[in-house]
Amino acid sequence: IYYGNTSVTVTGLNTPIRLEVPIDPAILPSSGAKCGFWNDQAVSGLGDWATDGCTTLNNGLGGRLICDCTHLTDFATLIDAAEAASSGGGGGSSSDDDDDNL
Repeated sequence: IYYGNTSVTVTGLNTPIRLEVPIDPAILPSSGAKCGFWNDQAVSGLGDWATDGCTTLNNGLGGRLICDCTHLTDFATLIDAAEAASSGGGGGSSSDDDDDNL
């Protein structure tokens, strides 16, 4: 978030921001869908997906993933691609257990 030309960090909100993200019901519920964000400070500044400060309120039932987050950043729906593929949800297969951005 920017205020003019200055980057502003918004964290620790008392009232969380609610996000509703459309998600393909074909990959649910076995995908382990959860709310996440890109943490550019993780892995010695290289960045990684994280879930800190975000609560997943459902797992995509009804075709929407609902999240409450106490900060503002780049958000995503994180799924376990191997689980989604094995449940017939498509998306290919993966040999690792890492979460993949949808």
